[in-house]
Formats: sequence, structure tokens, C-alpha cells
Amino acid sequence: ALLGEDYVTLFTKRVSVNRQWSEVEMVLGRRADLIPPLFEKSRAAGVLEQEMWGRIAEARSRLLNAANASPQGEDGGKTHGQKRAVIEADHRFGAALVALDSVLENYPHLRSNEKFMKVRDELEGAGNRRNVARADYNRAARDYNAARSRPQAAQVAERHGFTEEPYFESEQGRPAAPKVVDSAPPRP
Repeated sequence: ALLGEDYVTLFTKRVSVNRQWSEVEMVLGRRADLIPPLFEKSRAAGVLEQEMWGRIAEARSRLLNAANASPQGEDGGKTHGQKRAVIEADHRFGAALVALDSVLENYPHLRSNEKFMKVRDELEGAGNRRNVARADYNRAARDYNAARSRPQAAQVAERHGFTEEPYFESEQGRPAAPKVVDSAPPRP
């Protein structure tokens, strides 16, 4: 009977992980969907940063391709490898978005463009929702992975294909904020 309880526990926790992962993918998609309107508002304001927008578009495309790939898991969800691909693509997308800050520095008139700033604020909000969804997913994955690592549950997990879930870590190697150097001469 105890093995049956372990199976039900693992099954229930895996359903929770898959539900949280679906939320992550939905939020990532919404964040990526904000790039075309942001580009259009930027272009309308006279900002033509082709190289930056090209990097963002490429990273966005990779993210959407990874997130929209058909689930290959035995349970109907994404496999460990598919989730890792989405996570890595999201990290690249986030790194590409860092360049938007420099656009605001190089084109200060964008700060007064309400339409551009509204979409940028929406993008920032989507980034915050992504962080919440990521934390919720990691909590469910941690709970599931802990349950499957218990000795008796580990036997059930191996026998019935309850594989370990990856964690959605925060970006590694995100570029540091630029240092501001005071170019004014020292005061006497």
C-alpha cells in the first residue's frame, strides 16, 4: 500500500510541476509578444538600432520555437531536455533585452514617448510575472524532486518514469550594469 501512496504522491506532484511549467511558458510567450509593438514604437520614434533589434528578434524566435515545441514527455508534458532548451533560450532573450536600457540612454527622447514607455513598462511587468512564475515552478519542482528522492519513492519513480525536473535558475552571467564614471575634475 505504501508504494501505491508513493505513486499517487509522485503523480500528483508531477501534475503540479506541469501546471506550473505551463504558466511559465504562457508568461514567456506574453513577454516575447511585446517585442514587435516595442520595435514599432521605437522605429516610429526614429530609433534604428538594426543590430540590437536583430539580436532581440533572433533570441525571441529561439525562445518561441523552444516554448512552442510539441511536448515529447511520456506524461504528455515537456521533457527535461525540452525544458532546459526553453530555460536557455529565455536566458539568451533576457540578455538581449538588456540592450534596451542603452537605447534609452542613447535616445533620451524615447523617455518622453508615451507609447514606447507604455510598452516598455508592460515588458518590465511581464518580466516580473516571469520571475513569479519561475519561482512557483521551482517550488513545485523542488517539492516533486524531494518526494521522488525518498528511498521507497525512488523505486517507484524509477519503475514508472518519474524523472527529475530541472530548475529554472536565474540568468547566469548577466552583464553587469555599466559603471558611471565622474568625468568632472576633482574639487579642490
